[in-house]
Amino acid sequence: MDPSLYLPYFTTLISKLPALAPKPAEPLKLAFTGFGRPGKTLLIQQLLGDRAAITAIKGSDLFGIEGLNLPSFCTEDFSLERLESLKICTHQDLTLHLIDATTGVTSEVQRLHEMLIRSGVRPLTVLTKIDAVSESQKNALILQCYRNLGLTRMQVPQVSSTQKWGLSELAEAIHDRLPASSQDAFARQQRVSLNLKQKHANPLIYKASLEAGAIALAPLPLGDMPLLTALQILMITEIGSYYGFDLSPKRALEFIATVGAGFGFREIARQAIKLIPGAGWAISSGVAAAGTLALGKTAQIWFQRGQNLTAKQLRDLHAEQKRLAHQNPSQPQSASSKDSANASHTTSLDS
Repeated sequence: MDPSLYLPYFTTLISKLPALAPKPAEPLKLAFTGFGRPGKTLLIQQLLGDRAAITAIKGSDLFGIEGLNLPSFCTEDFSLERLESLKICTHQDLTLHLIDATTGVTSEVQRLHEMLIRSGVRPLTVLTKIDAVSESQKNALILQCYRNLGLTRMQVPQVSSTQKWGLSELAEAIHDRLPASSQDAFARQQRVSLNLKQKHANPLIYKASLEAGAIALAPLPLGDMPLLTALQILMITEIGSYYGFDLSPKRALEFIATVGAGFGFREIARQAIKLIPGAGWAISSGVAAAGTLALGKTAQIWFQRGQNLTAKQLRDLHAEQKRLAHQNPSQPQSASSKDSANASHTTSLDS
């Protein structure tokens, strides 16, 4: 049976299924500000990818603000005072105050920090260009941050955009400081932390697994297969969105067929066991839940590796994930350290 013949039917069913992951109500709003040249543009591109739509507001060589979804207005005579009066940072999900490690905590840096605090903004202060200073200079900078800004070492991430140091830790710090309603959107857009992507994609996979088990409780043999397949297609496309892949339902269906999930003798056996009343329905439900879990974890690793797996590698990976799912279906099966390493930070991750 060629499952692609039923794609229009599956697509119709997918349109009737609720989303497995939350959809952001509003675009993510992040502001990056600082005096001098702390590397705002490069840091945004490293965190969010080259395709991030950056708005830049610069009043002089000494001060500026860049970010996602900043308001548009005339930048003539833009200044720190105007930034405060317009309350730009007040309306952001998070403002990052970047301090150039090569210039340190200057009086201008202190003024900006005080203005943000005065405006009710709790900024995330970041030391940039940390590769350009010595270890003793780093310690002196941390001491300056404590004395002049009241911030401890743990409160000030240190990064180098050129060397790509500390970016994953910074992404996780940003995520934790964002409102809960914006965290999922940031996890999707950021390109440096696989941990964040897994943290948000894993609940999606488990939700799909539970729904698959519920669908498979239907006692009629073959009655659950179309809806179950539609659910799995939806799951795969939504997992892909976390890793920067806009997968079509057709491509997701091809993936399911390639790994051998849902269209072989195992699926026929699952349907046949429903002929046993009660116990057969429960067994079928468990098999469907574990199979959907294994399929979701296989897709997740496939996306982490930039979709660069052969058909045989996919089938072998799926077999291993099925074994893990049946062994311990109540716990997430994280990608191994080898899987994470091979992901090349997926979409630094921009593959």
